[in-house]
Amino acid sequence: MKISEIKIIANGRWNKIIGDLAPQLSDAMAKKGRHVECPCHGGKDGFRVFEDFENTGGGVCNTCGFFNDGFNLLSWANGWNMGDTINSIKSYLGIGESGNYKNLPIITQKKEVTIDDSETLDISGVRTLKDIWENSLPLNEYQANTAWKYLAGRGLKPLYSKSIRLAHNVPYYENINGLWKVTSRQKAMIAPVWNKYGKIAALHRTFLSNDGGKANVKTVKKLTKKVRSLSGGHIRLFNPFEDTGEHIDLALFETDRKEYRYSETIGIAEGIETAMAVKELTSMATWSSISSSYMPKILIPDGIKNVFIFGDNDLSGAGERAALKTKENILQESNGEINVTIYIPKDVGKDWLDYLGKYR
Repeated sequence: MKISEIKIIANGRWNKIIGDLAPQLSDAMAKKGRHVECPCHGGKDGFRVFEDFENTGGGVCNTCGFFNDGFNLLSWANGWNMGDTINSIKSYLGIGESGNYKNLPIITQKKEVTIDDSETLDISGVRTLKDIWENSLPLNEYQANTAWKYLAGRGLKPLYSKSIRLAHNVPYYENINGLWKVTSRQKAMIAPVWNKYGKIAALHRTFLSNDGGKANVKTVKKLTKKVRSLSGGHIRLFNPFEDTGEHIDLALFETDRKEYRYSETIGIAEGIETAMAVKELTSMATWSSISSSYMPKILIPDGIKNVFIFGDNDLSGAGERAALKTKENILQESNGEINVTIYIPKDVGKDWLDYLGKYR
């Protein structure tokens, strides 16, 4: 088996591999990105492992040199030649002569993922997002009642989410003769869009009229220009780890009443309003995918044991396909340790927001 193939298998497992094969590096591994004593020559603060250590296994010593991956780091730390290092890693992972492997340590680190080096960050775009967000109002402010009126008009009860705010005087851009120009300024309900790397990539905007209706614009719902990859784009409406003491109730969906802990459970739906409807129906923390095509790449945080996917029953079948693919990916990422359940409305063309009034 080529070293490039072993790297693919080791990706996401370097914490476990090096933690067991070179325990003298454990202090640095516990303080990723921060300088500690070099395990080889001592000193005070000359050595550190990279922040993406889980995926690369790399580190650097100001005196000893730069080690771009786990193979080179292990060779240096243990005084091994590269052949010894490769054989030790293959043995640890249970890779036989045939290339088959069976003893892989489970990947447990899923929450902190480093953005690919090839991706550039739009600094000016980040400033724009921050300016819009910091000059907006949280929903518990009276002046944000336009957003409440909009949500009420969609049939939703007032559920407070820290991730939704109301912004005033938001520029609305239109493409005129090939140029993007500001054609009006509107109120907008805004929410940060997270990507699968755990970073905010854009803002979702729902443009509103003063009375809480949809603004008189061509496209009511728009994303800002992305500042990072939008892969897995979603809105974290409610935080499962801020345990509210709410009791998750799936009586409308399950015949055998099971108990689910709030801090271990999350619901995923397509669209802000549908995700809020699911929150109202079940009391579980919910996230909203920005569309069915982005849903399958949502990354589930550590500590979550139960995921419920509330898909749309689109005429095209896109909602159900996205739900099935999302389930497949979550099971693969978690090595089957997360329980994943899908619920699709029985009526074609419906989502779970359409059922809210019926089930109240």
